[in-house]
Amino acid sequence: MSEKTMNIEFEHVENQAAKNRIRRYLERVEQLYTPIKQWVREENLVIVPSRVDTIERQATYKVTQLTLKTQEGETLAEIKPTSSILVAGEGLIEIEGWFGKETLVYMIKDRLLITKPSRKDRTKNVTVP
Repeated sequence: MSEKTMNIEFEHVENQAAKNRIRRYLERVEQLYTPIKQWVREENLVIVPSRVDTIERQATYKVTQLTLKTQEGETLAEIKPTSSILVAGEGLIEIEGWFGKETLVYMIKDRLLITKPSRKDRTKNVTVP
C-alpha cells in the first residue's frame, strides 16, 4: 500500500526515522527545483516531470524527476533525485545531459558539495569549489 506525502509515494519504509529523512531530503530537492523551474521559464525551455522509483536500503518510494527539453523536444538534461542517505551527506541528486553527469551532494553541515569527473582521469571525481 502506498502513502502519498509531499509528492512521495512510499511503497515500503522500515521506520518513521527513515520516512522523516526522506521527507527532509525531498523538501531540499523541491528547494532546488524552484529556481530551476524559474530559470527554465526565462530561457523558454520545457520541463517534463516524471515519476521514478527510488530504492534504498530502508525504503522504496517514487519521486519526481525533471527532464529539461528545448521547444523542439530535444532533451538537454535530466535531474534525478537519487538517494536520501550516503556517507557524510544527507542526499544525492544527479544531473545528466549532453555535458555529461554532475552530482550534487547535500552535506550534513548545510554545505552543498558539487563533484564532477576529473579532466585528467575520468574515472575519478573532483570537487568543484
